[in-house]
Amino acid sequence: MASCPIVRQAILDALQVTGPVRADSIEELKRKLGLEKCSNSKFTQALGSLKYKYHQISYLRLTDYAGISGRTDRLLIVTPM
Repeated sequence: MASCPIVRQAILDALQVTGPVRADSIEELKRKLGLEKCSNSKFTQALGSLKYKYHQISYLRLTDYAGISGRTDRLLIVTPM
């Protein structure tokens, strides 16, 4: 499914103001970029599109695993290119 051009542009505009952003979750990332009202699916589609199709951002998802209990920490870092 194609990403929303309005959400893509909003992400790029926010990153111009904030610079690189670190967050522990998608919700926190949306809040830091001022896109709280955007749905998670539209937001993550736009992030993927900006990274893989348009090559305008890079992002890194770091996850620490704690054995059987699964994920403990997740850090998202989004950087404009």
